[in-house]
Amino acid sequence: MHVVQWSKLKERVRGRICPELRSRVDFHVTSYRGSHDDAEKVWITIDGVRLATYSWYQKQWKPFHRDEKGRLTDKSLPKGDPVYSEWQKMHLPQDFGVAMRLYLDLSVQQALASTNPLIRAFALIDRRCGKRSFDAATVTDDDDPLIRAFWQARRNLCD
Repeated sequence: MHVVQWSKLKERVRGRICPELRSRVDFHVTSYRGSHDDAEKVWITIDGVRLATYSWYQKQWKPFHRDEKGRLTDKSLPKGDPVYSEWQKMHLPQDFGVAMRLYLDLSVQQALASTNPLIRAFALIDRRCGKRSFDAATVTDDDDPLIRAFWQARRNLCD
């Protein structure tokens, strides 16, 4: 992604985040000079803690997730893990930018119903997502870790 495009896109998405989480959630992109494509790595943080990374490494996606002790790890998920198949649907770090652009064109109800885990995660922290819409959103242990993390962050605001 071109730096200017990324900055504008990031600010538009951040503008949709509910005010209580806006300063806590951030999106980052890194490009490497001489790379065959624009973006090599994209990652998402809450309170500075990296939740998810989309990067190409040895032709395999390596999402960051929490291990059984709750520590963040970048070890590959086993192929039988239900989250593995979701991460495999993300082909390139550029897919992150595509998901952000699509999200901006959707109503919050459409975004909450999306099969794209990034779009659905963005919808959960969207300022347009009211209490009833948020309470009606179904999030399970089988959902993408980013969806669960954003849902938990938003839910903590209501407690």
